[in-house]
Amino acid sequence: MGCQQLTYKKANFLKVVHSKNDKTTSKNVLSSYRYSFQGQEKDAETGKVAFELRLYDPRINRWLTTDPEGQYHSPYMAMGNNPVSRVDPDGGEDNPVYGANGEGFLGTTESGLQGEAIIMDAANFTQGMSDSQAMSVGTMYSALTGLAQWNFMKSGNRTHWKTLNQRPDWDGIVTINEGVSWALAHPNSNGNPSDALYLDASKLDFGSLGTSYFSFEGEVKSTNLLYKINPINNAQRRTAYALGNTRIQLVSKDARTIRVLNDAYDWDYHNGSSATSRIRDGLIWGERQRTGLNDTHGVPIRTFGLGVLKF
Repeated sequence: MGCQQLTYKKANFLKVVHSKNDKTTSKNVLSSYRYSFQGQEKDAETGKVAFELRLYDPRINRWLTTDPEGQYHSPYMAMGNNPVSRVDPDGGEDNPVYGANGEGFLGTTESGLQGEAIIMDAANFTQGMSDSQAMSVGTMYSALTGLAQWNFMKSGNRTHWKTLNQRPDWDGIVTINEGVSWALAHPNSNGNPSDALYLDASKLDFGSLGTSYFSFEGEVKSTNLLYKINPINNAQRRTAYALGNTRIQLVSKDARTIRVLNDAYDWDYHNGSSATSRIRDGLIWGERQRTGLNDTHGVPIRTFGLGVLKF
């Protein structure tokens, strides 16, 4: 039938499509319009979409450089592998959460503090909730109307959001010295979410704690991590220092995944009669002498994501 050609014009570009009989390669004839996917500008040299932090290829929904936030199993995955319903204003992704009715900062989804804010009704929020749950009941900041964005900014929430990268838990890890400094700077905390420290459970090291400690999936048990760690292992030591005697839920025995329930970062005496309690109180006394901490110092610990046991 010879060479057949279809030409159409749409959204400032002209596309030429050839039939299988034509050996000419299909091509796009682009105009000078410089904006592309999600309103981002195109990079003049590569033709890719230039987000603030990295370049994006919308044909395969992948970044061309690794994720600066380290959120997914693939560092090149974009928008949680869902570019239709999700946006990413700078190439960093989500998700701190803010109340829709003036409640301020509420906490985080499973992705932690980094990336774009989500706004939702406080009654729908659960610390560490999945990103998909959050998106089903909330709205990304970039998807708000102009007036709603203005109100968000006027309330001080945007300033709070943009300064989260100054926190010691920005990367989901808190060293012992960072935790002590944070507690000293936030005395008499009343449980305010902004006072809490947010830990990425996947970056915690639970030492010798194994799945055999649990009888069934879903079981919640208390364990003193002080007796599960190697004290010369930095990751295990900071995990035990932050969580101490904490409640842990077994999520999957096969995958060895666990969920750490909300806790507190404090240096209170337990004043118990058991040997375990006396050892702990002795360590607390030593830390109080070393750091200047006292009964007024203690902040909530909030975790997100799942931890993985070695055994």
